[in-house]
Amino acid sequence: MSGIHQITYRVRPYEAGYQAKAKLDTLLNYLQDAAYEHSVSRGFSALDLFRRGLTWVLSRYHITIRRYPEAGQQVTVRTWYPGPQKPFYLRDWEVVGDAGDVLALATSSWLILDLATMKPVDDNGLLDGLKPRPVRALDDPFHPLPGLEAPHAEARFMVRLSDTDLNRHVNHVHYIQWAVESVSRLAAGGMVPLEVEAGYRAEARFEDNVTARAQDLGEGLFHHQLLRDGDQKELTRLRTRWGIPEDRAAT
Repeated sequence: MSGIHQITYRVRPYEAGYQAKAKLDTLLNYLQDAAYEHSVSRGFSALDLFRRGLTWVLSRYHITIRRYPEAGQQVTVRTWYPGPQKPFYLRDWEVVGDAGDVLALATSSWLILDLATMKPVDDNGLLDGLKPRPVRALDDPFHPLPGLEAPHAEARFMVRLSDTDLNRHVNHVHYIQWAVESVSRLAAGGMVPLEVEAGYRAEARFEDNVTARAQDLGEGLFHHQLLRDGDQKELTRLRTRWGIPEDRAAT
């Protein structure tokens, strides 16, 4: 498949949770790893950008999950560049199970920042050799996510060194984890995240304290907001949908 970078993973026992199913962060990390390997192979990774005084910053993320694979099962992640959505650049994914069934679909939107000014810049030919595959895994125009009106739950976290990434701020997966943790009591009822949308607005760094707030909209829908405690800066807005995966709903 032209323009697609593909990697196969086997779900390790330590990457699984309840009922030996892969955890949400396991799938998110597979997607992150596949994207990184693709960028390295084509010369536009974060490390390549660092050498030019630039970096990638994630703006939006959207994943839908139909089924969580089990420990020991293989999953194949396919990722590609759908093209620019100036000033942003898109990246999409498809996660396929052993039987060729689609487990998850995801799309994302990125900015290139100048490290000196921390302002968005053009790719300046960095992606000229990368032929876009103009297909979206999820047709998301990335409209602004709604704010939080009345929180029903809160959870607090302190940023550990292990939460940070190449840019020395919190990796995007952890923001999603913290939002999910704030309403994790749902897991006791058998529900899991089936859809996550995230809009990244600011960064948290080592030893920052972060509060994850959630508003219950009913029927498994939540709005989330992550705040940096020191200055109440809004870090991330999220929307999650919880339910029963397809494989369990059919039994």
